[in-house]
Amino acid sequence: MPSETAEITKNVKEYTDAKQDGLNASGLSFDEIFRKAENSGRERSEVNSLLNPAIMNDPDARAAINADLQAKGLLPDLLISEFDNLDTDKDGKISKEESQAIQNDYQNKDAVTVIAADAAIGSADAIDKNGDGISRDELEAYKRENPAPAETTADVPAEQSTDQPAENQKDARLQILEDPTKTMEEKLIAARDYAKDHGGNVEVELTNPDGTTMKVRIEVNAVGSNGRELVHLFVKKEGGGETIALRGVSDAEGAISSQKKKDGTDAGLVGDKWKAEHEESLFG
Repeated sequence: MPSETAEITKNVKEYTDAKQDGLNASGLSFDEIFRKAENSGRERSEVNSLLNPAIMNDPDARAAINADLQAKGLLPDLLISEFDNLDTDKDGKISKEESQAIQNDYQNKDAVTVIAADAAIGSADAIDKNGDGISRDELEAYKRENPAPAETTADVPAEQSTDQPAENQKDARLQILEDPTKTMEEKLIAARDYAKDHGGNVEVELTNPDGTTMKVRIEVNAVGSNGRELVHLFVKKEGGGETIALRGVSDAEGAISSQKKKDGTDAGLVGDKWKAEHEESLFG
């Protein structure tokens, strides 16, 4: 089972899909992320990368996310799971001042915590009966009094009723690799996770913005015993051989950084030869 936070945040996908043109948000659902990365220390990094700045900078987007969570009865779970992050002075209550401070500093906070702060502000009057801040007991009482509506099979499209992707539907992580608006960090994270689900070394076919296709080999290798991994994307040449398109180092928390050259400088995430010859490609 995904964690409570996963169950809550997967609803973001439904909204961001509807805002695809305006926000171009990820198609990777949050329940997929948490189910795959649970207890690995990686989930926060991935959630933050998918709740991209376009969403966090858009008040309408955040309001719509909260409205969706409210309609599905999931806000209490969100506030319960994020309670320790919202109760910054550790007095056992979530005050409006604490939530507003998180909202004001949203660029430096975890995205899920910011969404929870939005929820705490919007739901304070309904949950905080005595006006002294939202307590855990008040949250539990509100949750009992306002249970989430049961999900029926009618609520779930047939192609989404199992964990298997719909027939002919490309994996969401491969869609990230093909999305020209995604950063190279986001693409390396998506490539890393897709490859690890397929044994650490996998070949895929991707479509460039101009409609041409290319065969890509994704390779992930552990480095030492501290959770670091090398992530490489090699593009197959027509006449044989491969060219490094993307490369990076994944740390124990799942964040991606550049490899280091022998002189200690950053090598960059895009392969030098690839960048010089294929500036307009997916990995330009």
